[in-house]
Amino acid sequence: MMYNPEFADTENTTLEDYLRGIRSHRLAIVVCALAGLLAGLFVFSQLTPSYKSTVSVILGPTRVGSANDTPRAPVLEREAEVLTSDAVAQQVIDRLSLDTTTPALLTTAEVTFLPRSEILDLEITAGSPEDATDIANAFGEVYVEQAEAADAKLLEDRVAVLRQEQENAVAAIDEATAELDRLQELRADQLAESPSDAQAAAVRDTEALLSTAQTVYNLGVAQMRTVSNDLDVAIRALNTRAPSARLLRQATEPTSPSGPSQNVRPRRPHLRAGRRVVLAIVLDRLDTTANDEHSVGLALGAGVLTKVPRLPFKARSGRASLVMQSDAKSGRVQEARESYRRLRSSAQFISSNLPEPDQALVVMITSAFPGEGKSVTSANLAASLATSGSRVVLINADMRRPTVEGLFGIDNGSGLSMFLGGVSDQSLDSLGAVEIDGIPGLWVIPSGPIPANPAELLNSPRFKTVIGELRESVDYVVIDCPPALSTSDPLTVAPLTDGVIVVIDSRRTETDDLLEVRSSLENTGAKILGAVLNRSGRRRQPWWSKDRYAYR
Repeated sequence: MMYNPEFADTENTTLEDYLRGIRSHRLAIVVCALAGLLAGLFVFSQLTPSYKSTVSVILGPTRVGSANDTPRAPVLEREAEVLTSDAVAQQVIDRLSLDTTTPALLTTAEVTFLPRSEILDLEITAGSPEDATDIANAFGEVYVEQAEAADAKLLEDRVAVLRQEQENAVAAIDEATAELDRLQELRADQLAESPSDAQAAAVRDTEALLSTAQTVYNLGVAQMRTVSNDLDVAIRALNTRAPSARLLRQATEPTSPSGPSQNVRPRRPHLRAGRRVVLAIVLDRLDTTANDEHSVGLALGAGVLTKVPRLPFKARSGRASLVMQSDAKSGRVQEARESYRRLRSSAQFISSNLPEPDQALVVMITSAFPGEGKSVTSANLAASLATSGSRVVLINADMRRPTVEGLFGIDNGSGLSMFLGGVSDQSLDSLGAVEIDGIPGLWVIPSGPIPANPAELLNSPRFKTVIGELRESVDYVVIDCPPALSTSDPLTVAPLTDGVIVVIDSRRTETDDLLEVRSSLENTGAKILGAVLNRSGRRRQPWWSKDRYAYR
């Protein structure tokens, strides 16, 4: 929760409100504290000594999950879940011949990492220092082996495909050479015959066949050169490949228990319970993460338009994260769809109140930092608007780290960067807009090849012309822009739009970051329409609730 005296008023929750709530419910607090202490004493008496050991893995660029087999930066959240996946845990059990199950082993593992770093720390808790060390090192070794094998296999498969293409090209050249030899011998025999009209016609037919055969031979040679060059590049990439993961620090045996033994008893439990209550209140007041509507409203000066739950692991990247086009039935995916439909309703309401309702609503979507879900939000909002019968254009203006193309499975060979850079002609047809299959009324303009000067291209008159012409031809224009605190691109695009939607990661985005985003955008004259609180906690219904499954 964010607390800032500058914005304090009678409607804001203060420390006195918490204390008043504690006093009014003191009996319930005492009963719950006593019950918790008794349960804690019982559990505490059953505990045996535990030991913790930590292994560190450093990640490098990986081709796994890349659209065109080019190395990309690792996604720490994804790799953390892979490190503690069932597959890795089962291999650890097999390697060490452990007498346990995969779920039981995973309960002893905990992965931590620093945002925007490249290091994963895996901590294992076991009943002996030897077990903790062996299991931690086995997890690290298995993960590194799997990551290296998966990354290398992509290049090995590429080399194998190119070798096969090379063999096919050689066979085609041999076949074309044999045909040329045959036709040349035939022409020589025909020329040796007595001159006549029939002989002349036969020579002309043979020479025509020779010309065609020569063309086939030349094409085969050209293809052979191309495949050979690609094969050399692939082999060089395989031989010089940087490791995608390696052990940074192996686990070492702990010298003392990290948990209490069965002979240890808690001292003065009543004082510990009191300290926990006070600590909980203080930590709540010091937490500056923008994880609720109140904090977001104070920081951005605009409300939360929708809350999107944290998606299951398999739906967090690639086309699966386009939940508006997914047929997944899980509860969180269905909640996410409803969240994006609420965001669509907000956009439709804003559009109906534009000064010129006949023109399209142009909205820019950005975030404070990378990895907060702005591209996924842009894609799902555009898809949701299109499914309601509107004509929607989604512009990928993130020419630094384009993501939208991978969500829709479209090619990024040409697009916005080539148009703005003057590589293509000035017709809007050369923007390379792609109509998405299965979503009538949705067009996506790819970012195009990564340019050297994306901020300058977005500030060009051509981009203003694109926005102006799209206003007249569609109902909605959604622009996916880079993060506002990482680049200056959103500050260039924002004044051209009707408003900005800021995507917030409820787990890590700080309110100070949002204040900086707000200041930067307002200095350009942009209007903040609201926020999307991404990866928010789910509100769980009690088991006795009558409407628990009413809308599933």
